[in-house]
Amino acid sequence: MIYAIRNWFWIGMAWVLLISAACELENTDAPLEKNIYAITDKAEYAASDQIIYSLRNLTDSAAYFYVCSGKTTVQANVEMKNSESWKVIYSPICDGYRSYCCARFEKLESLTDTLIIADFATGVYRLSFGFTIKNTKGDYTELVIRSPEFRVK
Repeated sequence: MIYAIRNWFWIGMAWVLLISAACELENTDAPLEKNIYAITDKAEYAASDQIIYSLRNLTDSAAYFYVCSGKTTVQANVEMKNSESWKVIYSPICDGYRSYCCARFEKLESLTDTLIIADFATGVYRLSFGFTIKNTKGDYTELVIRSPEFRVK
């Protein structure tokens, strides 16, 4: 229980720092980029851990994602670093009955979910997430967001 509270505390602190940076940079020449941001609760995991990840929509509008097997939070793909390239090693398998396009991820909304590490080899990983957003011309475009790298021991 204390471990879970500590993880949520650090996720909350990361968002506070991110929002603080956005507020401080608002009147400068280098504002925080309008994007969707992904973070994980730790930088290093054991083979039996679960990853708690959080996403924050700091774009000007809603983003949309595919609902996989009825799960209404965006599902993560797991990428592993091989030398200098990245390879997707896990992607959720969606059923045809409860999967559909699209769920809304509102502007300034946060989503949090967990991913259980199972049979991951020791190495460097990151999570990736797919969204559809409106660009500055009002056209829909695909956007892939990636978390910071993390290690599995």
